[in-house]
Amino acid sequence: HLTGGEGGFDLGSSVGPVVRLSAFRNDFHDPIVNVTTGPNTRQRQNLGLARIEGLELDSRWNFAQHWSTTLAATLADTEVTEAPGQPQLLGKQLPQAPRLQGRFGIAYDNSSKWTASASVRYVGEQYENDINTLPMGDVWLTDLFASWHVNPQCEVYLAVENLFDETYLVGRSGVDTTGQPRFLHGGVR
Repeated sequence: HLTGGEGGFDLGSSVGPVVRLSAFRNDFHDPIVNVTTGPNTRQRQNLGLARIEGLELDSRWNFAQHWSTTLAATLADTEVTEAPGQPQLLGKQLPQAPRLQGRFGIAYDNSSKWTASASVRYVGEQYENDINTLPMGDVWLTDLFASWHVNPQCEVYLAVENLFDETYLVGRSGVDTTGQPRFLHGGVR
């Protein structure tokens, strides 16, 4: 179970930039984590307690008719604070929990004609394992999206994820696993 709190504030109006900033702290009781039990061996176990605290920023600015920008970021510090039977985990960062994540985007949205957006996502460094010995580096990913609103009930769209075909790790449990390469998809909805 989770015990926590969050507080923050919103600044802005309907015609200018809007900024939301919040701080949070959560105590995560008995999280299930893959615990290293030997060389190249892991077992799912409950830890005693992990603390997750940080800040979240979310902003939007409608700077012209149909045009907007967004900026979002999360700074989260995760730490194992109790680990019965696993003292080597105390003070370690939770696996697969990047300290910093963010996104910046720009969009054009004319709901009767076209929608288009470009965004850049950042995922910070993180660890694959509980003992923080298998790092996974940070990555910047760029995505594009465009759609044509044929009529109010039909839309044709095209999207590209990981536009620059970045190679990045998403797992290191025995074999390094890379994230999705450039991905082009589209359709009608």
